[in-house]
Amino acid sequence: MVSAAVIAAANLRWYLPTGSWNVDRNDLAPWTGVAIAALWMAMLGLRETYDSEVMGAGTEEMGKVALSGFTTAAVTAITLYLVKFPLSRIFFVLTIVLGILFLLVGRLALRGVVRSMRRKGHLTHRVLVAGHPARIGELARVLAGDTSQGYEVVGALTRTSDDTVGGLPVVGRVEDLPQVATSLNIESVIVAEGAFPTARGLRRTAWALADSGIHPLVPPCLPDPAFDRLSGRPGPRGAR
Repeated sequence: MVSAAVIAAANLRWYLPTGSWNVDRNDLAPWTGVAIAALWMAMLGLRETYDSEVMGAGTEEMGKVALSGFTTAAVTAITLYLVKFPLSRIFFVLTIVLGILFLLVGRLALRGVVRSMRRKGHLTHRVLVAGHPARIGELARVLAGDTSQGYEVVGALTRTSDDTVGGLPVVGRVEDLPQVATSLNIESVIVAEGAFPTARGLRRTAWALADSGIHPLVPPCLPDPAFDRLSGRPGPRGAR
């Protein structure tokens, strides 16, 4: 998408009445475009826009994609100013605007394809749900009603001795969450309200899961959690 934006900008700039804004000594725009594209790809990586937790994550994904474009623009503009590089300003503006637009449209199109495949049972993530039985039931109903989110719920973990919760089999107790998740080859764990009596216990478990390559996910609100905003980032290890 970024390469397409560079090519489009390099051609469109000649059709715009921009006067001195289109000055490009020695026709340096195409070569500079390659450098801008490389920098932009690096910024997308630094913003973690290729992370599986971010792709498809609603406004967070789009925000990171747009921010990578603005960061690229800022870094490029400052560099060009400092070295007095004679780049066509209209080419620069077109590249940034079209690049952000193409990336956002591309992400939206990709999201539609991914969600369609998830409804058919593809590209899903095996997850466990841990928490209070009532909250697990609410989460189970929401997840069952929207398969496009891609969560395949394998079972539940509670602090009680129930056999089933919200139609899900209870596969263990919350205290044994890291061990159970590892044994069942789980990719993510949704930690609902009531899973841990203290924030410290949640942080410790989150780090134990992260060390095993399992993503802890925390819905921001219940019921009807916004799953495109699930958070999977535990706090610092020394946090209290």
